[in-house]
Amino acid sequence: MLVPLTFVVFVSMVKDILEDVKRHQSDKLENNRKVLVGNPDTGKFTEVLWKNLQVGMIVKILQD
Repeated sequence: MLVPLTFVVFVSMVKDILEDVKRHQSDKLENNRKVLVGNPDTGKFTEVLWKNLQVGMIVKILQD
């Protein structure tokens, strides 16, 4: 009776670990993408990594 329960818990644990690894890789790729941020003083846009964005920054959207 204990063996089937242990197997199910183990399989579930492995599945969750694999999902977390995939999510971590996806987040790393997304955070290292570049975005155009506007400077209100100069009116020019510069490239900044997504992970370096801060609240209040003006972002230029090129698609959708």
